[in-house]
Amino acid sequence: YRGLGLPDGMAQAANLVHTTFIFILSSVLPQNLLRYSMITLLHLAGGISMYFLIIKLLAKTANGQWSMVNGQLLSFIAALFYMFNIGVIQIFFAPLEVFAFHFAALPVLSLWIKNSLDKPSPKNILILFISSFLVSPQGFVPTLFIVFLMILAAFAVVDFVKSRSFKKIFLVCATIFAANAFWLMPYSYTALHTAKTIQSARINQFSSEEIFYRNAASGDISNVLSMKGFMLDSIEHDNNQNLDILFMQQWRDLYKKFYVKIISLVFILTFLIGIGSAILKKQKQFYPFLIGSGISFFFLANNTLILAQANSLIRTLLPAVGEAFRFPFTKFIILFAFCFSIFAALGLSFLIERLSKIQTYVHYSLFIILISAIFLIAHPVFTGNF
Repeated sequence: YRGLGLPDGMAQAANLVHTTFIFILSSVLPQNLLRYSMITLLHLAGGISMYFLIIKLLAKTANGQWSMVNGQLLSFIAALFYMFNIGVIQIFFAPLEVFAFHFAALPVLSLWIKNSLDKPSPKNILILFISSFLVSPQGFVPTLFIVFLMILAAFAVVDFVKSRSFKKIFLVCATIFAANAFWLMPYSYTALHTAKTIQSARINQFSSEEIFYRNAASGDISNVLSMKGFMLDSIEHDNNQNLDILFMQQWRDLYKKFYVKIISLVFILTFLIGIGSAILKKQKQFYPFLIGSGISFFFLANNTLILAQANSLIRTLLPAVGEAFRFPFTKFIILFAFCFSIFAALGLSFLIERLSKIQTYVHYSLFIILISAIFLIAHPVFTGNF
């Protein structure tokens, strides 16, 4: 389906694990359920691993049993938000397996990268290797793997500044390389020889610039913080009605409602409070995600003063990079939502600390309200619009 003879820029071998998963599922499920079962399981895996990652990150801020319970509840809320925020919904609404694997890979690998850097034991390194191999299909679109490498680099830089130990950083990077070498090495060889061919492909000549500017239409600060992208404005032909319709009409209607705007604003404020808390309190375990937030915001906010000019300069000076990231929304929104969810949890933790003298039932009421709010802004998911 790729055509004859044209190198397409994809790492086909990275789908080995995905094909194996599908083969295993095919022994218990009918063929028409395989694809969406796989995607739904990856969505669930991303949420569960996010929960355990935030539990670990908040553990250093916990004090006593009540703080531990707070951490578990906050981690549950942040995991739900990671699964059901509008940015991630847009990616899953028109599903492609590589993005589903990337969604699961970010929290899974972040958790085991951190565990391995904190304690580079054979057990942690082995689990990191297995995890990296199992989510290797994120490399099918190599630019997504580059996005993951950005968060890996952030972990490496922060850990080196803190510990000055290059050995364990090298061990972690070598482990991830070894788990992905089966597709990364042949693809790297091919990419060196075919970069110009890929840029010259007719589909890229015709569409790359238009695609970038469609992304840029949602590249202002308000849309980026609200995680709204070009998908919400996309039009598709409906064969049943024989009409061109807005692809995500239900979601557009929902996000125009006043209460949804208020809930979105609350989460944006907690995200900003979380970033402020990490910086002011020097909570170094959050620094890699601070870097991840900055990188993803830089590419997403490509219609914002200064950042627009910087993005344009990169596209001019480095056309291969411009071509690779002509879809900044699809490449960076999952990373941004990932970091956003982490800092929203930290921001909520900061606010609850300020409310520590309030009765316990008030705390639980707050958690119930927050969980309900997430379901309110995501209820189309449960009515056939996921």
